[in-house]
Amino acid sequence: MRTGVFAEWIVPVDGPPVERGWILAEDGIVVDVGSGHAPEACGPYRPGMVVTPGFVSAHVHLPLGALRGVADDASFLPWISRGVLPATSRIDTEAPHLWLEGARLSASELLRSGVTCVGENHFRLDGMRALSEKGMRGVFFAEVFGSLAPDEEAAWRETERRIDALPSDFDGLPWGLSPHTPWTCPRFTLGKTVERARRDARRLSFHLEESAEERDFLLRSTGPLHAANAARGTLERFDLGMTPTELVDRAGALGPTSLVAHVVVAESDDLDRLSRTGTHVVHCPTSNLKLGEGMADVPEMRRRGINVALGTDSFASSARGDFFEEMRVAIWMARGRRRDASVLTATDVLTMATTNGAKALGLDARIGGLSVGKAADWIVHDVLGPERRGVSGPADAVVFLGAPEHVRDVVIAGRVRHRKGA
Repeated sequence: MRTGVFAEWIVPVDGPPVERGWILAEDGIVVDVGSGHAPEACGPYRPGMVVTPGFVSAHVHLPLGALRGVADDASFLPWISRGVLPATSRIDTEAPHLWLEGARLSASELLRSGVTCVGENHFRLDGMRALSEKGMRGVFFAEVFGSLAPDEEAAWRETERRIDALPSDFDGLPWGLSPHTPWTCPRFTLGKTVERARRDARRLSFHLEESAEERDFLLRSTGPLHAANAARGTLERFDLGMTPTELVDRAGALGPTSLVAHVVVAESDDLDRLSRTGTHVVHCPTSNLKLGEGMADVPEMRRRGINVALGTDSFASSARGDFFEEMRVAIWMARGRRRDASVLTATDVLTMATTNGAKALGLDARIGGLSVGKAADWIVHDVLGPERRGVSGPADAVVFLGAPEHVRDVVIAGRVRHRKGA
């Protein structure tokens, strides 16, 4: 089946913008991109519209849409201990169907915001079911924990049974493993998870350098996480005296098939490790700010050659699935931190939201751009109407003026999966 779009601007991201441009796709794959007179399958010219690749949210927890509004004004550890953990326990025991409902809510909001692919991190498959229902793409990362297990080795055996039961892929998309954090995956569990991922050629996705409390525990043997593990008698499960990044590096968890989320308290040596190993970073700006965790130094990461993608995290921490908000907050955060408006541009962050996310998930041969041979995944943005003229260019219009209500169409594999007003 042939389909396409003909708009005022095509912004492929993996190529230069095309004015009065068109894209032609066949059987869900881009077969031609041009300007001027368009093939009939591209439909009528759409003035005021800008077309970009579908957005990639490289770090999400879709079922946690069920926890929206939990402990909204709490900082990181109280948010977990007083909000997330009690609510999770209640849902698990009283209403497990809410995980699927939460995943559907998350997927729907992200799709309306132009997100066509996600890196889904959870211990249940509800998120992948919701993505399948919406026709979206996603790489599933099975979350692994170990710090609270009465018997860590028995818990790992159960985890392996769960991993063994996973399908070989999800509709052609791969899956990986998520050793949740260095402080919830002690030495044994982290090592086993990394070993299994490397043996099976699976990607790793995990939280890293997310909070000062994590760093205090692992590097300095101080703070509430150290006190909690001392009270449980589980300190011996951890290798202490290292930064979280050094710890996971020594465990073999870093590398070009690993993506780490947050990285808000990392220091220079940690960034050197991430750069040297080719590890991808997923920046989750609104989540980090809402929980008061800090501000990732994205300009410095990019200067060191680290591939930085963009993620929305969960609705429990970011509250909304507005990818335009994520892009703008990422820019304001970087510029405010450096007091320099040139350190992160609209084109930079649009690349983070598309090509870089695809690369972090290992899907850059298929998605993240609109060149010939890539999947026909695109967004039609209504951002150049008469009342919105005057921006510097089409990328600036999408990033600075874009919003879910300005998304006209979201197309995945050549099929319209969201249309405004439909």
